[in-house]
Amino acid sequence: MEPAAAPHFSLPASLLLLLLSLCALVSAPFTVVGPASPILAMVGENTTLHCHLSPEKNAEDMEVQWFRSQFFPAVFVYKGGRERTEEQMEEYRGRVTFVSKGISRGSMALVVHNVTAQENGIYRCRSCDEAILRLVVAACLEAEAGGLFESRNFRPAWATW
Repeated sequence: MEPAAAPHFSLPASLLLLLLSLCALVSAPFTVVGPASPILAMVGENTTLHCHLSPEKNAEDMEVQWFRSQFFPAVFVYKGGRERTEEQMEEYRGRVTFVSKGISRGSMALVVHNVTAQENGIYRCRSCDEAILRLVVAACLEAEAGGLFESRNFRPAWATW
């Protein structure tokens, strides 16, 4: 009787299997939790996107990713105890701040500075598990005599949910 052939996996499938295995080795199971309601932000202001580990767990040695529709490039990546700007979307460089003071308690908040209308939409916070957040961006409109409206810093980016 001949021995069974070893299964063959592609490199991407092998890396995914390795990542899932590493996540399973974490000492206690946890989930990544975000707010249940959308986050409202005004154009030009700063807003904080919150997510945290539940139960509370130190995330200092974990990889934390904030991203939009794709994993790479990301809005923000924290890995090896530091920010990884080489993995970051160009439009977010210098405009986001990771709130590291709470990371030992599992907090993985991200501040987006000078919010634009184009940032309206879905954000994902990931560290083995994932939380999905919705950011709703609004702008102030002013009415003048004669019925004309003036908007400040608002350029609509039409999207569907």
